[in-house]
Amino acid sequence: MGQMLAKSLGMAYLDRQLVAEIAHKLGASIAFVEAHDERIPSNWESVLESLCLSSNPWLYNPPAIHTPAYRVSQMETEAIVKAASEQAVIVVGRGASHLLRAHPKHVAVFLHASKELRVQRTQQIYGMSRKEAVCSIDKADIERARYNKSLSGFDMCDATQYHLCLDTGVIGIDKAEELIIQYVHARFPDTAS
Repeated sequence: MGQMLAKSLGMAYLDRQLVAEIAHKLGASIAFVEAHDERIPSNWESVLESLCLSSNPWLYNPPAIHTPAYRVSQMETEAIVKAASEQAVIVVGRGASHLLRAHPKHVAVFLHASKELRVQRTQQIYGMSRKEAVCSIDKADIERARYNKSLSGFDMCDATQYHLCLDTGVIGIDKAEELIIQYVHARFPDTAS
């Protein structure tokens, strides 16, 4: 959807290339960045990493510990804000709706569908079994919700945080794209060609 919208609206598109860019900057693998993308570490992970990274974790005022997930998040934030300041851009996920909320041409869109339809799409796109697809969706939903909550303080499914919410299971991907484009053109007439 993001790629289709970017092409239709003549905008840049940010999603998977952010992962590659950050991996390059960190000198890390794409798999490493993907493992920390849109994710905050659990409390136990943070404590364990702090213990491993700090030479004396029992100091009263230990140095700030920046977990890999924190570093990835910071780099994504910087890249998103920079891209939006330089050009019109479509950003998928990564808390961009919150990060760019003060941008004068910010449009926040939330797309959703039934879990059953999401499972079917995941199976079709990634060739997963039903069980793998359900596990993948459940894990991603939990991590994405925690990540967004940590950035914004809001539930990512709170419709009041978006300009437009669409159920792609009801209207389909193509109609959702059409409605988003109509919304952008109606709100910002200078974008219509």
